[in-house]
Amino acid sequence: TVEQIRQVASGRGIDVIAHDGGVEDNFTLLAGYVGRVDMVMFPADCVSHSAVIHVKRACREFGKRYRPLRTASIASFLSSLAGDGSH
Repeated sequence: TVEQIRQVASGRGIDVIAHDGGVEDNFTLLAGYVGRVDMVMFPADCVSHSAVIHVKRACREFGKRYRPLRTASIASFLSSLAGDGSH
């Protein structure tokens, strides 16, 4: 799904940086990723509670917006881009 989202985003002039929430990517990398982006999106259906806590904390520290996505899908990503569920 991440590659598909990257392709859709690229067509809209958006670069996507992905972190897997701690499955293979270390949690300590999250803050560095958040510092590099304009906004953070994360799928609420497949990200650990711990990862959500880390990413929300990093967003507060860096003053970044975040949007939880209903699911890890292109449809949720596009819906969020349209302005649904912004924080």
